[in-house]
Amino acid sequence: MKLKILRGLPGSGKSTLAKNLIKNTDGVICSADNYFWNGTQKLRDYNPENLALAHEQCWQAFADACKEKKALIVIDNCNVKIVHFQKYLDYAIEQGYETEVIVVTNDHRFNSLHMDRTTQKNVRARYTSQWEKFKGETLCRTTNLQ
Repeated sequence: MKLKILRGLPGSGKSTLAKNLIKNTDGVICSADNYFWNGTQKLRDYNPENLALAHEQCWQAFADACKEKKALIVIDNCNVKIVHFQKYLDYAIEQGYETEVIVVTNDHRFNSLHMDRTTQKNVRARYTSQWEKFKGETLCRTTNLQ
């Protein structure tokens, strides 16, 4: 059983990588984005005030997947700070999962997000200034993912 935790800026390709990782497996993706979007339709408007609820729903989906002994669980969140994903690592290890932390980067996709340049600059600066490195993380450039 494996847990893969994805980290990266918005638009870096985390969700695309997550889908590719679970393709042809019984794996599951746990993401705070699922609170707002189910992959085919918008469930509710994005509101930063709902992020705590979104992350709680993500945690519950993860805990359920662990109880079901899913072979592969992928956490698809920005995970800027170690504290954002440490509890997933700790719980997964307790449950007997192998773990991997993957940093997903793709500046081109970030720059093509539907944001004006000032917003892009502000988002990048906020996330970059808070970023904490995690010992042993793997770097994955997603330039060619589809």
